[in-house]
Amino acid sequence: MKQRDINVEKRFLSKESRFSAKGQVGLPAGMDDIGRVVDICAAAEVTDTEITDGKLEARGVVRLCITYISRDGAVCGFASETLFSGAVSSAELSADMEKLVSVRCGNISYRVLDSATIEVEIGLVMNAEAACNRAISVADPAEEGIFAKETELELPVLICEKTVKTYPRTTVSADIKGDVISSWGNAVIEKIRPEDGRVAVEGRLWLNAVCPTGDPKRPVMLVSRKAPFGELIEAEGVRENDNIAVTCSVERVGARPAGDGVEIAAVVSVCCRAVRLLRETVATDMYSSRTELKPVVAELPLTQEGGSEVSVRTVTAETKLPEGHAPVEEPLFARGSANITELRRERGTAEVQGAIDVSLCYMSPEAGIRSAAVSAPFTEKLAMTRGETECTAEVLSVVCTGSGSELTLACEMAFGLSGGEKKLVPVVIDAEEGEARKKQSPGITLVLNGGDRDPFEIGRELGIDPADTQIRDGNMRIIRK
Repeated sequence: MKQRDINVEKRFLSKESRFSAKGQVGLPAGMDDIGRVVDICAAAEVTDTEITDGKLEARGVVRLCITYISRDGAVCGFASETLFSGAVSSAELSADMEKLVSVRCGNISYRVLDSATIEVEIGLVMNAEAACNRAISVADPAEEGIFAKETELELPVLICEKTVKTYPRTTVSADIKGDVISSWGNAVIEKIRPEDGRVAVEGRLWLNAVCPTGDPKRPVMLVSRKAPFGELIEAEGVRENDNIAVTCSVERVGARPAGDGVEIAAVVSVCCRAVRLLRETVATDMYSSRTELKPVVAELPLTQEGGSEVSVRTVTAETKLPEGHAPVEEPLFARGSANITELRRERGTAEVQGAIDVSLCYMSPEAGIRSAAVSAPFTEKLAMTRGETECTAEVLSVVCTGSGSELTLACEMAFGLSGGEKKLVPVVIDAEEGEARKKQSPGITLVLNGGDRDPFEIGRELGIDPADTQIRDGNMRIIRK
């Protein structure tokens, strides 16, 4: 049978895949010996990705900012880095796919080995997707004597997948006394505007720097700012009405004294994906008036394209210091990460449950600067607009209040829904011809009480054109010419 090709996107999506990187970091020459570590923050940069049949691998570097108290009681900080490698495996992956990968840092654990060496383990979260267009051969019923039952489908076709980097910076007024000790940041996409051949993106950054104050009673302060950023992505083939999804991740943050304040700069990786929905008419069943035709049917996997909208919300939770920790006199700064434990979907709503893990640095009444790891559960409900199946959760900022051991956490969190429901659509891809059908004599056949029968099935049974049927008073008249 005659065939024709249709293009359809094949897509793999993996959200919140978790792995870890381990390493040892050494104190730079000339710095005071480590007494105790009070904070380690990090950012991950993907430097290389590789896709093969069944596997997608990402490699990169984690950049660390270590804040510690020297043996003389001074607050010090230094930067270091370690490499990472993570992978996801799936039979859906193939070497010809385009890929988008981002990695962010989660929980960080550490152990001081000696006065100049720290062993670290960084929890990493990878979001990855890969896609390509596949040509699928389907049966073309445009032959004399072939009659088909057809349906119209909206088929997703990949237009482009592209990663670019943008380099925003901002200056914050602050009275600091010395070099910046550590810095970190987070980012979200707020607006996406596709144009012919390019995509305009606007987002917002949460930038932070820990700086010395010169005050022994409160030796460090947090300097922070929300700053906008934007990028114009050149995307060949993109049109204004295409389905565009954009995500971002902060790969590096640096800060330094500048005039009467602090200049904070970031490297933000922006991943853009464009898909176009094309209408195609395909046959789901067919027969021939000349021969006994046996259709070959295959199930075409289709994914309803979900969005990439991000909802930023403030989640408030109560928590307590772990036993054995010095009480809190004043919180200094805090960072957090989120771990989704359950996603429930019901009637257009997604209920997300998980835990917020927070690293807290604080002043204690008698023990000076201390740190603690605390956690709190969260539950949020999100609106699903297009059958999204995947969810991400990221902590953008944490404000801690309270004293003693009773604390309140106010966390700005970004929730993102993506993916789409998958369905299998039966499509005739070919047909096998059998014996010749016996030619019917011309005339009219009346099928009593046949009005509830499908004219297509009647046509198949008698080997005629379904258009040669008429329904009157619930009865079917079949006309053979």
